[in-house]
Amino acid sequence: MRKQSVNCYYVTPVFYALMTMAQTISVWMTVAMSLHRFIGVCFPYQSGRVLTARNVKGIIGGVILTAVLFNIFRFFEVTFEVCWMEPIGVELPVLRMTALRQNELYRKLFYEWAYTLIMFVVPFTVLIAVNSMVIGAIHKE
Repeated sequence: MRKQSVNCYYVTPVFYALMTMAQTISVWMTVAMSLHRFIGVCFPYQSGRVLTARNVKGIIGGVILTAVLFNIFRFFEVTFEVCWMEPIGVELPVLRMTALRQNELYRKLFYEWAYTLIMFVVPFTVLIAVNSMVIGAIHKE
């Protein structure tokens, strides 16, 4: 039983990367849906030509592909070890940061700049602008 519980920790680095990919997809699908609604409300006569099923599928695929590429290095940020804890006489699973995650340039470029811009600044700016225009268009009608 104990061996099985330790083995489940081996998937933690993979789930960490998949979780961040899902988060990125969620943020950008929200942006894509807002842009879809913006085009439908603010440009109703052009929306049928622009918002085809093929284009929508392409946007969904693009969001997923971009999220995977943006987060691919997350698979290499943490690792799993089993450490012997002498004071209590037991092996415990421990997650450790890899050299990549400890690299100061990587942290500065990825977390301070890229992650902040791609996951917060750009999406929130687009959502505020697009939804404001949708609200304005609805109140005009």
